Amino acid sequence: AACASWGVPDSYLGSALVLARRLPEGKAAFEDAAKKSPNYAFAHYNLALLTAVEGDVSGAIDRLDRALAIDGNLAEAHLLRGRLLIAKKDVPGAVAALERATQLQPENAEGWKHLAVAYDASGDAARAAETRCKANALGADVPCAN
Repeated sequence: AACASWGVPDSYLGSALVLARRLPEGKAAFEDAAKKSPNYAFAHYNLALLTAVEGDVSGAIDRLDRALAIDGNLAEAHLLRGRLLIAKKDVPGAVAALERATQLQPENAEGWKHLAVAYDASGDAARAAETRCKANALGADVPCAN
């Protein structure tokens, strides 16, 4: 069995390359991390981010599903998955993913902000307004009222 720590150095390298705006090299480093440590959820999460940046929403969601199969409590993956599902017009899926993200990280204003967008898309204006207020109280730049 692969040890999750085997992929960590490649993952650090990938992060450094992405920060240097060397996205293809960063993606290759994360792919190496995922190959060396297939159970390293953050490698799959970072690949999902880069795949989304490339415009492959379905591919990014597939990567997030892999990350979440490894670590179902990876709040960042639930948040990104919810945002991507909104883009795909999968409102029920987006609501479920974003509700989980806010359960895992209740102090994350971005989670509440995007959950409000999902509630709006579902037609639940009351929950959307309440959720925007939570996001606003946590520092998100969103109006509390509709």
